[in-house]
Amino acid sequence: MLQGINKNNRPDELETKVLIDFIKKNLGKFAPEEFATAFELAASKQINVDWHYQTFSCSYIGQVMKAYEDQYRTKVVDHMNRLQSKQQVQPPSPSERKKIKAAFVQTCIIKPIKQSKGKILASSFPCSLKKVFQYFAEAGLIDFDKLNKEEIKQRNEKKLRQDLEQMSQHKSTSPQEYQEKKRAIELLKPENAKEFEKKLQDICRLETIQLICTGNEIEVIEQKLLK
Repeated sequence: MLQGINKNNRPDELETKVLIDFIKKNLGKFAPEEFATAFELAASKQINVDWHYQTFSCSYIGQVMKAYEDQYRTKVVDHMNRLQSKQQVQPPSPSERKKIKAAFVQTCIIKPIKQSKGKILASSFPCSLKKVFQYFAEAGLIDFDKLNKEEIKQRNEKKLRQDLEQMSQHKSTSPQEYQEKKRAIELLKPENAKEFEKKLQDICRLETIQLICTGNEIEVIEQKLLK
């Protein structure tokens, strides 16, 4: 009702099940209260979300929660910046830094890997793939001498372009497919080369992380990350 979706367009029993499964799999880090807050913010235009096209889809829910998460992070960062401008913040001690690192590794890397059950995706991690890749590199889990970076990049770049070109030519049959097609067209434009490269880098990082997790026991990865 908050989103202005007509009664006749609301999800039926099967669609509701799909939505619930999607939320459990991809948005489990949010509390139920946060969903209510996020949709209230979207309805009052306090966060920027694309129009739902009278469809309460997985894509729309994902957009709302992503916008909510970004806004929440922005507020926290602004609040911390204001505090730092008013008082001298003492840097954490070595033991405190170790605890912070351990908490991050367990929550943002090890736990998502275990929960993925061998099917690690970019969405598995609550942080950026760049951050996960950095931790793996610093822990010595990536053998850059043996890692064929150019082969991985060339292969994934070719596949990414093929996928985007195919998506850009695909006839859209739903709002979600329309948004995906629009995004594919934008990424293929020369002026968006930086965005394309960023997406390509994440794909290559994900493949590298998947290879490491396949070739090593999770206990070994955990031990090296926590050193």
